[in-house]
Amino acid sequence: MKLIENYLLEIQRPDVLYHARWELVNVIKPNVSDISTAGKIKTHGKNAIFASSRKLYAFGLERVNLLTPYKYTEQEVERWKKASWLSPQPPLLILYYWNHIPKKPIYLYKLDPKGFKPFKVISKGKTYYHWYIEKPVKPLSVKKIYPREIKNIGWKVATDRDWEIKKQKYRDRGAFKK
Repeated sequence: MKLIENYLLEIQRPDVLYHARWELVNVIKPNVSDISTAGKIKTHGKNAIFASSRKLYAFGLERVNLLTPYKYTEQEVERWKKASWLSPQPPLLILYYWNHIPKKPIYLYKLDPKGFKPFKVISKGKTYYHWYIEKPVKPLSVKKIYPREIKNIGWKVATDRDWEIKKQKYRDRGAFKK
């Protein structure tokens, strides 16, 4: 079964991968993502470059007080005047902003998929594959994008009510740092 799954994955390997980040570089170097603690997948937390066959703009957007499970205490979060959080909405990943509008540009890199390893992401009952590599990569091309160009595709404005609901979900799940 594993052999068949590997074969199917190999023939479905994309022609190009995308990686978004907030800085312009000639060579993308591996680093541990600040959202790595949110995942329960073995690849998260690795010193790697993560990429997708879809344009996931949210990864490149500036993060203001990014609400990450088990990283902040409830008291710390209650003092925030503005915040953001990632929300999977298959097949996209959306970054929500509360009391903040992103203005800094992002850079969308096209990457050659050669050398990237797949990992499975299961979100809301659907399975997707993303990719990672643990060595530096030279991009095929780069495109500068401003947040206003991808509003409602890569990010959304959160209301006070949305923010209260998000904090309540963290309380209910015990996701605040103890």
